[in-house]
Amino acid sequence: MDNLHDKFQALQERGFSSTCEDMRKCLRRDRRLTFKGEIDVYFEILLGEEFFEEVLHESYTQIRDSILTKELGDDLWLFYAVLPYEIRFYYENGFMWSRKIYEMLRSDPSLMELLKKEHSIDNVIDQIVKRVIDREENIRLLETNDMKVQYEFLRALCGVALILSSLDCPKKLNL
Repeated sequence: MDNLHDKFQALQERGFSSTCEDMRKCLRRDRRLTFKGEIDVYFEILLGEEFFEEVLHESYTQIRDSILTKELGDDLWLFYAVLPYEIRFYYENGFMWSRKIYEMLRSDPSLMELLKKEHSIDNVIDQIVKRVIDREENIRLLETNDMKVQYEFLRALCGVALILSSLDCPKKLNL
């Protein structure tokens, strides 16, 4: 909470308003803070199934069998890893890379065939990364000049797109 309090104050200093007087109490009571401004910013503590409902628009029980049979449970940390950067990128640029990669994956028959033939997930991710780099000139995902960090983040984004694809999400996501 101490780290977040500085972020909440920074939002208020930039003209965002909140009806909450005591941030700590509001988060404990409601598990959500809303800051109104040019855009609305929400900070929310999601418990249990709430994360799946917020991100995938389905309850965990609805996707549980798919996750367990495809052994994706261990890889869901990727959502947590990329989400803060994706949200910032969305508000700055109007789209999310994970969604763009997912839609590219779902609409490209050669990539879908690769998924059926290839047994190594690392090889599949490398092929998807190569396609993204070929299609997107001057791609810049993070605020760093370290190309290795950029590349690893792109691999994580491709992993998220693969998870969404294997869960058989709709072709167009509501992200």
